[in-house]
Amino acid sequence: MNDTESARTAICADFDKDGDVDILQIHRNEVSAASYYRNDIKKHAWISIELKIPNSKNHEAVGSKIYVKANGVTQMREVISGSNFTGQNPRQQIFGLESATVVDEIKVVWPDGSSTLLTNQTTKQFIVITKE
Repeated sequence: MNDTESARTAICADFDKDGDVDILQIHRNEVSAASYYRNDIKKHAWISIELKIPNSKNHEAVGSKIYVKANGVTQMREVISGSNFTGQNPRQQIFGLESATVVDEIKVVWPDGSSTLLTNQTTKQFIVITKE
């Protein structure tokens, strides 16, 4: 990116639903109010995970931690709220997995300390994990 505009927020999300993170930057300047940067870098494996806690005030699972293990590498993302000054990144968490074809393990540690474990998930998919 080579953007010299003064910005109010940058939202990082998979806007085009292709498994990678794109960026929407909102500027202060009324003439060029926004810039959209679509990520078209060579596609590698990925998995996108969204968490839900039904019948809860915390239905978006803020505070949960997601651990993804593939090809011997473990990554972690925490679901947070209030990520930007005047915008919000989505609650979906995207994990880049390079050449992996299978996610060996997905472990979710929910805000109450309980956990959910999924194994042998295919890559290049969007999944929703709901706390039971």
